[in-house]
Amino acid sequence: MQAPTTDTLTFIREHRNDDVRKLALGRIPAGVDAQWALQQIEGIQTAARKLPTWVATDGIWWPQRLSLEQCSSEVTALYKRQLALSLLPQAEERSVLTDLTGGLGVDFTILAPLFRQATHVERNEMLSAIVGHNLEAMGLHHARVRCDDAMKVAEEPGKMDLLLLDPARRDCAGRKVA
Repeated sequence: MQAPTTDTLTFIREHRNDDVRKLALGRIPAGVDAQWALQQIEGIQTAARKLPTWVATDGIWWPQRLSLEQCSSEVTALYKRQLALSLLPQAEERSVLTDLTGGLGVDFTILAPLFRQATHVERNEMLSAIVGHNLEAMGLHHARVRCDDAMKVAEEPGKMDLLLLDPARRDCAGRKVA
């Protein structure tokens, strides 16, 4: 994935609170990647309540709407962090985190600082690229992103102190499932 141009970033900053539908129908200046800019503006607006820390962090890239709809909120991720601390209270017990169903990585970004090594696994290439960029923007330099199949990674030998599994709740057609 290529980094957005300065023109595109400026457009996003100037229009982050504007109606995305009206922007899409209007004239977008030359040099602005319209599709990317509109996706980012929609992402900022969608995440405003669910991920306030992310919205306040410079340089976050937003995925397509479905990934935002399916991701945990910051509040939920913080709850999962408390569960992890109750299961593995001692720092020496928290060496390796592997998130096999990484998605946008909200849970991962909250849990990764507790571990010396953290791996985010996501099979969608575009989402993996976005997560990799966002981890850097959040200063999680020890964490790595792996674009791969979760089952393949799970079968590899190696220590995992915490294995996170939070599968998508949609079927192949995109419909919600229980």
